[in-house]
Formats: sequence, structure tokens, C-alpha cells
Amino acid sequence: MARKLSSQVLLRLPPELKAQLDEAARTSNRSLNSEILTRLEASLGVEIASPGTPRGRPVQRDEMVQVVELTAEKSVEALWRKIAKELMADPAMKEALSSSPRKKP
Repeated sequence: MARKLSSQVLLRLPPELKAQLDEAARTSNRSLNSEILTRLEASLGVEIASPGTPRGRPVQRDEMVQVVELTAEKSVEALWRKIAKELMADPAMKEALSSSPRKKP
């Protein structure tokens, strides 16, 4: 659940800094507000939201690779299950698969 914010601050930024923050927010898939809050919390040593939330800490490359690999692995497994289910729904294919010799590992 998102934390309620109780204060608003009007902030004046140099255009170059705003552009950098906008780009950083796009890159990290966050709103500008979330990007600024995340950076402020990190610089002040405040505990920030858990990963996976919009304001989660910046994700390191190795962590992102692990997430992508795990997601891909689960997607491939789900796809194979779907293909197997569809193949086994076809009586001719089911017969062909069940009668074919299998190699022992």
C-alpha cells in the first residue's frame, strides 16, 4: 500500500536538472515525483519502498538480469505446458506421442 504524503513542495529547478530527472524517471519507469522521492530518500539514508513498487530502490543490472531470466524461464515452462495440453487434446497426436519409443536418459 502506498504511503500517504502529507506535504507538497513547490520546487524550482534549473531546466537541465529537470531534463535529467525526467530522463532518469523514464529510464527507471517511475513518475517524476517517485524518482525525486527515491533519490531524496537514498541520499538521506531513509529506508525506501521494497523492490517492485513504483518507488522501489534502483535495481542493479545483475538483479534485473535475474528477474528477466526467471520470468523468461517461467514463460517458457508455461508455454510448454500449453503446447503439451493442446497436443494431448488431439486424439491422433496423443496416440502418436504415446506410441513413439522414448529414449532413456
